[in-house]
Amino acid sequence: MNKKQKDRIINLILLCISFILIILYLILVLKISDKDNRNSKTEKQETNETVKTVESNTEDEEIVVDKDVESMNEKERMIYYINEFIDKIEEKNYENAYKLLYSEFKDNYFETEEKFKNYAETYFNTDTLVMNFQNIERLGNPVKGNIYVVWMKKGNLFDVKSEEEKEDTKFVILEKDYDDFELSFSVENR
Repeated sequence: MNKKQKDRIINLILLCISFILIILYLILVLKISDKDNRNSKTEKQETNETVKTVESNTEDEEIVVDKDVESMNEKERMIYYINEFIDKIEEKNYENAYKLLYSEFKDNYFETEEKFKNYAETYFNTDTLVMNFQNIERLGNPVKGNIYVVWMKKGNLFDVKSEEEKEDTKFVILEKDYDDFELSFSVENR
């Protein structure tokens, strides 16, 4: 191989590496942009709720919040609840995420908030977490509320696995009323 051929190969390799770095940079920018959009939506909601608090009493505020959730269909509400749970973990607000867990589920898997925090940091790494909705099933329970089973595919943003290769995660959500819920999820090997 002569020097000219070696230079071409090196230039081609550098071009490929540059291309890959640009793609990774774009993915990172999109992820950050998506995170900022979610945060700005949350800030807008908090601002709107604050304004409503000034104009009304606490009961009215709860009704206003419920109307937003009430207007969602079942699938949207369940994904909203799961996102609310994941957002609390992302914000490192483990105490409030832990409060959303079904009491018997906590007793069986996470006796303490610290155990839940350790698990969440390992298995819900929110910097690169991607959750894709697969299916939902409603199981009626007139005494406690509606129970929903939501199947999601959990993966890593930078993972090249196909949808079939990603981990199945099941969330079970007990919806007592609009925006009043408890949940549990399939626990991975610990």
